[in-house]
Amino acid sequence: MALRRNTLVLDLIALLVFGLAVAAIYFPILAGRLDLISHDNLDFFFPAFLIAPTIWEPNAQLGFPVFADPQFQTFYPLRYLFPGSLIGFHLYVFSALVLGAFFAYRYALYLGAKSTFALMAGLLFGFSGSFAGQITMAAVPLASAWLPVVLYLCHRLMVDA
Repeated sequence: MALRRNTLVLDLIALLVFGLAVAAIYFPILAGRLDLISHDNLDFFFPAFLIAPTIWEPNAQLGFPVFADPQFQTFYPLRYLFPGSLIGFHLYVFSALVLGAFFAYRYALYLGAKSTFALMAGLLFGFSGSFAGQITMAAVPLASAWLPVVLYLCHRLMVDA
């Protein structure tokens, strides 16, 4: 029981560190001085985030199955945790950085790293070029955040088989 409580405390500290790192690095965006609305976010992801979830879009050509397009992220549960506004979109995209860093931290712990090194692994993954360079294409960091989970599950599948 004490080991679980210690792990939970370390996990909460790691989440706090990752959240504070995102807030510090992206403070101008969170403060409203800059925004992420450019490139593909401007053309597609921000408008898709603002519209109410729907199954069919009748106004595009002869109709369009919105639910079948993964870029609309209709079935991504985290999309519905944030309000449909500019700050909600920023928090939605930044949640991928925090989640990616946390998942990499947990995966490094699973592989046997000490907690300090696992925290470094989380920071390196969550703030790597694949996240920072693709932040204006919301789907890329949101999907990339789950890579450590996929690696963990593949590792478990190979070890337990």
